[in-house]
Amino acid sequence: MAWIILWFIILILGDIQRGMSQITSVNISQEFERWMIEHERTYPNNSEKERRFGIFRTRFESIKLFNMQQEGKTSTFKKGINMFSDMTAEEFLSIYASCHDDDPSKYISSFGVDSTYFAEDDYADIPPVSIDWRDEKLVTPVKNQGHCGSCWAFAAVAAVEGSMAWNYGINTSLSEQQILDCSGNADGCKGGSTQAAFDYVIRNGGLNSEANYGYVAKQGTCDSSKTDQHLGQITGYRKVPPNEYDLAKAVAWQPIPVVISVGAGFQEYQGGILRGGCAYNPYKHKHAVLIVGYGRTEDYHEDYWIVKNSWGEGWGEKGYVRMYKGVNLCNIADNAISPLNTYDVEWRKTITRNRRPVG
Repeated sequence: MAWIILWFIILILGDIQRGMSQITSVNISQEFERWMIEHERTYPNNSEKERRFGIFRTRFESIKLFNMQQEGKTSTFKKGINMFSDMTAEEFLSIYASCHDDDPSKYISSFGVDSTYFAEDDYADIPPVSIDWRDEKLVTPVKNQGHCGSCWAFAAVAAVEGSMAWNYGINTSLSEQQILDCSGNADGCKGGSTQAAFDYVIRNGGLNSEANYGYVAKQGTCDSSKTDQHLGQITGYRKVPPNEYDLAKAVAWQPIPVVISVGAGFQEYQGGILRGGCAYNPYKHKHAVLIVGYGRTEDYHEDYWIVKNSWGEGWGEKGYVRMYKGVNLCNIADNAISPLNTYDVEWRKTITRNRRPVG
């Protein structure tokens, strides 16, 4: 008699499990349909849609499991569904994490611009404990590079925007499209260099606004009728010594463009302090971004960089990622460049030194 009861229990449990599995499948399918509407995603046929749903489902389930396992831990890092959730890791990395290219044959090289390292007296001698240039209106809204590998142009333009805001009080969104079309890069949507972008800005005498020379996420013919409007200017640039202390000193001066080694971990980033997710090969997947500040969490005292990305506000923390500071995560300090402008150095030092406590 006991074995009959046990048999019935096993059957019932099996039916419940199958039912739950069906409900879960339906729920994920509904999530996928909502996601397609939100991100305006369409596919050429049902076969491709099913393939993409399979990728989405695997990612959905793994993200849910990861976040459940994070509960109760000191880590603040969270994963989430976003615009990349129907892409394989390989697709994501090939499009969004391979856009910084140092190959000098792809662009017109530096025209005698001073690209030496900063000297000790070039910026604030002691970096403040924390800084966020967004609070001081030096950072324009997050933009979206789309399916064009133009991160190098976005990072450079964002740095010029910050330099102009600091030095002249002009907070204007400038044109990445002008750099794509006019800088001399052979194929700007397949990568480029922030240094090459700075070279163009200097050579041309400045940049037009984004409103006047709008972004279309593909490289086109240079519109020379729009290149003589110089709303964003720099006079040169210098490399930041490749360590995080000097990088903090440079960021305390103004927002700084850097190149990071992006791995698949960035694809699902939703928020918190990112402690990994870097490329296994630091020379393969290089992505240009802008550091707009740094800080420390009050609860667990985690130091972090505040990094502005160019994947739109739907990714990460409204387009930003906080990266763990102090371990050169993703080689963040290895390739930083600071734009130069016309300003009173001592006056800038005094303001930088006095407006925030140092540590």
